[in-house]
Amino acid sequence: MLEGWILTAAVLLVAIVTVGHTYVQQKRVIGGCLTACSYCQKIRVSSEVWDQLEKFVADRTLVVFTHGVCPDCFQKAIQRAPEGERRDTPAE
Repeated sequence: MLEGWILTAAVLLVAIVTVGHTYVQQKRVIGGCLTACSYCQKIRVSSEVWDQLEKFVADRTLVVFTHGVCPDCFQKAIQRAPEGERRDTPAE
């Protein structure tokens, strides 16, 4: 019976540590306020250093970026493209 209590206490301790660690990680990722350049969207890392948003996030989280083109930007791009280069859908 004592072994059951010890095992239960150990499982609870591991659960508490895991939940606490997860909370700290999420707080680090979500917390804070970022200053972004209105023109190039770089993020202010310090008073003298600005970094690309993708690099800033990738260096501090497990997020992996991939890129695409939203429908609005696609429409703007094909309006600017010469007549012979226009397509109805993005190239795959």
